[in-house]
Amino acid sequence: MKVNCKAAKLSIIISSILFIMAVLFELLDIKFANNFTGFMKNIVLGAFCSSIVTVFFYISAYKVEKKRVLEQYWNECRRMVIELNKIDYMDIDFEENIFIKFINEQKNKLWITEYYKQIKQKIPVKEFEHTNLIKEEIKKENKELFKKLSKDASEKYLEEKIEKLYNKTIDNMNKIVNQYLNYLNQSTDNLNFILGDIEFFTGEANYIKAHDLFQKIYDLRVKIQESARHFRYYKEGEGNKAVVLSEILELQKNIFRVEESEDSKIVYREFSDMMELKLEEFRAKIIYNIEPDQIEILPLYEISRMKNMNWVKRCKLASK
Repeated sequence: MKVNCKAAKLSIIISSILFIMAVLFELLDIKFANNFTGFMKNIVLGAFCSSIVTVFFYISAYKVEKKRVLEQYWNECRRMVIELNKIDYMDIDFEENIFIKFINEQKNKLWITEYYKQIKQKIPVKEFEHTNLIKEEIKKENKELFKKLSKDASEKYLEEKIEKLYNKTIDNMNKIVNQYLNYLNQSTDNLNFILGDIEFFTGEANYIKAHDLFQKIYDLRVKIQESARHFRYYKEGEGNKAVVLSEILELQKNIFRVEESEDSKIVYREFSDMMELKLEEFRAKIIYNIEPDQIEILPLYEISRMKNMNWVKRCKLASK
């Protein structure tokens, strides 16, 4: 595409120069009417006619190559968006900082318990401060149930809930860590290579739009790569679970958008939705010169609260 674009531009410049020369020699031939001016006029006119054919050839080649390259670029951008959609949202129902510290406390629960057992002291409240905060939240959301339970039964119930919550979080975290690492296996080299072959006959405005698509994908990829070292340490058994969870929660702020109210939580794939809109505009206006199709933005899923204040099972609304 770039070669044909430059060749077409150069052909137009050469044709313009030859046209000016043809006019000049025509005027000279009229004035002096000798063999030399007549000969040069014919030579330049012949070259000019040939250059016109060359201009049409390269413009036609540019149009064909432009469509092919831009379609390839669009497909590659969309492939990266589709791969990103394979990453799940890490959903937690508690304040982030408290929950991260809760995970850290549970991770260290065994050795903390054993340590105080060995020194024959009661475990200080501060050792499981954030675990206790999570327990209080569970109590608030199940007030009627705890009114019916004895103290021992309540404590047993809470311990079971905490254990299930921790294990479920770790299972989800393991799955999502793998999803992020798998996404990084998707190379952007081909996308970058195709972008390098893009050049527009009409100027830089459309190229800036094309580059913007690449830049958004690249910037997000860089952010994921920055967190990936924690993920890889974790996979090798050397990472900290609380740190990994913190990285996931921070990363997904760049990928998802959450709308919360008292009775519902709606999750959108904000990055992918934004890219879908930009890609449709690019496809319609730059590749095919038509009006863009309407893109309906649907939530990834919605979570609703029941009367007992428990979150019900997720209702998936969109899958891209």
